[in-house]
Amino acid sequence: MSTGTGDTLERDAAILATAFTPQELRATLAQWKEADAAVASSQSYTLAGRALTRADAAQILRNILTYARACVLAEATASGQPAGSRFVTARFTGGLADHG
Repeated sequence: MSTGTGDTLERDAAILATAFTPQELRATLAQWKEADAAVASSQSYTLAGRALTRADAAQILRNILTYARACVLAEATASGQPAGSRFVTARFTGGLADHG
C-alpha cells in the first residue's frame, strides 16, 4: 500500500474493498490493531512475514486507517448503500432583518 495523502488512502481503500470481502477486511483490520497494540507497548510484532517495530508505528496507523475505510466501502457496497458521504456547508451572511 501507498504511504501518502488522504487521496492515496481513499484510492488504496477502494482497491482493497473490491479485492476482499468485508469479513476478510475486518479480520485484517483486527490484525493491524493487534500490531499497533504490540508496538505501542514497545514490542515487535510479526505480520505476514514482516517484523514490525516501534519505528513502523506510522505505517501501522496508515494501514489501520486504510483497512477501516476499506471495510466501510465494502460493507456499503455489499448492502447496496452509497459508499461515501458528501457534506455541504452553507454560509449565511447578514441577520434576519436582512432577509425580509
